[in-house]
Amino acid sequence: MIQGVNGFVPFGAPESAVRRIDGRGFSAMLDAVTAKTPAEDGLAEILQGSLRLKLLEALSRVPRSAEAPAPPPAAAPPAVDAAPAPPPPAQPDPEAIVLAPPAPKGEEALIQEIAQRTGVDPAFLNALRRAENGRPGREFGVLSIPAPTYENQAQVAAETIRRNAERFERNGGQVVDPGSGRYTEEFIRFFSSRYAPVGAENDPTGLNRYHARNLIRLYGQLAPKA
Repeated sequence: MIQGVNGFVPFGAPESAVRRIDGRGFSAMLDAVTAKTPAEDGLAEILQGSLRLKLLEALSRVPRSAEAPAPPPAAAPPAVDAAPAPPPPAQPDPEAIVLAPPAPKGEEALIQEIAQRTGVDPAFLNALRRAENGRPGREFGVLSIPAPTYENQAQVAAETIRRNAERFERNGGQVVDPGSGRYTEEFIRFFSSRYAPVGAENDPTGLNRYHARNLIRLYGQLAPKA
């Protein structure tokens, strides 16, 4: 066995000895090995290779320093609860018909009287009252001429129905259905287009576009069944 040279630990020495080799001793040892005569070059080369191999093996067994743990991810900022959006304003349902409260007996009697006097269907005049449902002085929706009382409103509305029926017949339209004896939908739509025209200045919210449909439904509820 080759003895140690200048602190060199022979091949096969215990691992603890290998760990005690410092850099300076290792450098001096290599100088001693490389200073051999040419005849000893083969042996020096073997020793040098063995030394490097043993050193690499020893270093591979040295425990690695513990890796520093990765820092925890940054905490997300607390969520700020957004204020709930206010609900959209309720829109009137054009399909829903809110009927006016039943007219007092005095109103019913007055509607019947005025309708008979002007020659119009009292059920249709009553339907018009409910469709308009105006405040006092506007019960039947008469705005074009002064009609401050309930009777004035009913009288003007009845006369307007009669005049439009005559106009519709002159133009070849059928006012009354011969089978039911009631006003036809064609006439009601014609009347509504003149009584509550779409785009009128006094209708800023555009409710007149539902006037004919509501009037037809109300008339169907109030007219006597055939």
